[in-house]
Amino acid sequence: MKPFYWLTYYTLKPLFKLFYHHQVFGQLPSGPAIIAANHTSFIDPPLLLTSIPEEVHFLARPELFNYPFLRFLITRLNATSDLKSLSKYLLEGKKVLLFPEGNRSYTDTLAPFQEGAAHLSLTTQVPIIPCYLTGTFSAWPRTQKWPHLTGHTTCTFLSPLSPKPYLTLPKKEARAALTAALRTSIEKAK
Repeated sequence: MKPFYWLTYYTLKPLFKLFYHHQVFGQLPSGPAIIAANHTSFIDPPLLLTSIPEEVHFLARPELFNYPFLRFLITRLNATSDLKSLSKYLLEGKKVLLFPEGNRSYTDTLAPFQEGAAHLSLTTQVPIIPCYLTGTFSAWPRTQKWPHLTGHTTCTFLSPLSPKPYLTLPKKEARAALTAALRTSIEKAK
């Protein structure tokens, strides 16, 4: 257990509730899982951190580790820049978080998905939990320097996607099909 992680969790959780009336819907299954969420705002990672009642490890862009203060923060919040580390955490029974779009969207729509979540799921045989965030784009769009301090955000955990139906397919097809299923699940939640 990392004290800084939990200090951040218990500090931000009431602030998100106060300023953004944040609500969480759906249940996270016990055991290892890949949480894959849409990404439209700087607020998404800390909002998800406070929406998951257990310690989670997440994927961050390698460039974020180039800034000393940001590196200090995100490494203490369990960020890593490579899928190999996330795979290790999954095999240890932990949950990991990533954004299949790879980057924040400039609009409140889904960008093309990358196949990292599907790759992790297929290689570790761990389910993907699609997650749909709302209100974060309005709270802090990519084009704004500072966030709005009012709004309404939600985090909805959707039905898990098992890798099992895709394991008989060739690897490339399996990754593409599971990624498409993930995108469809998040699109339907809109």
